[in-house]
Amino acid sequence: MAIQKKPKGKNKTLDLEDVPQLDRRDNLFGAFQNFKNKLEAYCSGNTNDINKVTTFKLVKSLAFTSWKEILLTAIFAFVNTLASYVAKLLECITKRQWFFRLQQVGIRIQALLVTIIYNKTLTLSSQSKQGHTSGEIINFMTVDAERVGDFSYHLHDLWINPREVSRQVDGVKRQKNEGHIRDFKEHEDS
Repeated sequence: MAIQKKPKGKNKTLDLEDVPQLDRRDNLFGAFQNFKNKLEAYCSGNTNDINKVTTFKLVKSLAFTSWKEILLTAIFAFVNTLASYVAKLLECITKRQWFFRLQQVGIRIQALLVTIIYNKTLTLSSQSKQGHTSGEIINFMTVDAERVGDFSYHLHDLWINPREVSRQVDGVKRQKNEGHIRDFKEHEDS
């Protein structure tokens, strides 16, 4: 069907010839004839004998009348289901690795800081300790080292959060623009 710039219904009343006809498969008469032929084939060519039409033959005739469409929708359903499982599996694996690796980095940073602090306390003179033992100083600094290690969880927030916010804002803008376009078209048609 060719795309026309100006619809015919805008300038004049549509006639039956202006409306495209249904495909033979979608037309009631064509679909019924196809079904009737299948049913006759499964009932040994005699549809007048109502006793020979069983539920199985009826269902088989209905299924084979539209088997291509049924198969195509089954493929779409299978791909959809497979994609949802694969996507969720990938999300789970990547998120688990993301958090595990960040935790690993945080623990490594914390261990390095505690080691540096411990080595520094060994080199401090007794005057600079001013009443605190090396163990107490390490305990004080370990709390700070733990906070620095915990920062690793927020390491990627610097780029993830702005990206997520901009994605959400773009989505809202697109929906708003689609609404304006739809309203404009409705206003133009009236």
